[in-house]
Amino acid sequence: MARILINSIVLYLVAFIYDVNGKLSNKLVGGHNIHITSQPFQVSVRIYDNHHLCGGSIITPLHILTSASCVTSDVNIIYGNLKVLSGTSDGNNFNNFGTLSDVALVMIHHGYSPRDFWANDISILKLTESLYFSHTRGQINSPEALLTQAFSLQMIGFKSSNGRVSRMPVLSIKRFHCKKIFGAYGFMTLGQSCIKPTKETDEIHEGDGGNPVLSISSGSFIGIVSLITVSPNDPTVITELFGYYDKWMKPITEKF
Repeated sequence: MARILINSIVLYLVAFIYDVNGKLSNKLVGGHNIHITSQPFQVSVRIYDNHHLCGGSIITPLHILTSASCVTSDVNIIYGNLKVLSGTSDGNNFNNFGTLSDVALVMIHHGYSPRDFWANDISILKLTESLYFSHTRGQINSPEALLTQAFSLQMIGFKSSNGRVSRMPVLSIKRFHCKKIFGAYGFMTLGQSCIKPTKETDEIHEGDGGNPVLSISSGSFIGIVSLITVSPNDPTVITELFGYYDKWMKPITEKF
């Protein structure tokens, strides 16, 4: 059973959304600008006077998928007053084309463990009202594939430089090499794998947590960004979703 907390009564510490320099979450560096109509499921999870916290994906008109590490500071400590910005290519929403929705419930996977190398780093946000689907707002396809080898992928997110929704080509790293890199920090679970930007000048930052990772060839929903390291040269850990859909995602959205 998922751990469910009512968002409006959970206390949160704003300091946790700042990095060591006291800045709000940075977003991806590089990538290519796209229009929201090509990836209408992409959203920005917001906090603290409507600032971007991390990314997410629309999975039903009422539910957003993101990482548990995005919306928590520790086990059982969930940020309050979360909002979701959808339906716009502009992550800053300067043109007011986007819709800002309140979050009613935060549902964290019951096995989420930041002390166990962020195992089961996945959460679902339930909105107070259903989203209206259009050419700029729609749900992502259900996860259909599991990474078994190196694949060419793409991460969708909002840019740091201009706030525009963008796609960044990334390459999946074989699990063997990923374990060698992170072995000193903990044991990676079967639901975790690694990605790295294809271009050396592209970077993934803390504001990219929860962003969807898709197959370039098929468009399949592969996973979401989980653990982002301090060094841009290190790979990023993602949570693969294939094993979660039938066992957790679908039951949660049907029940709540």
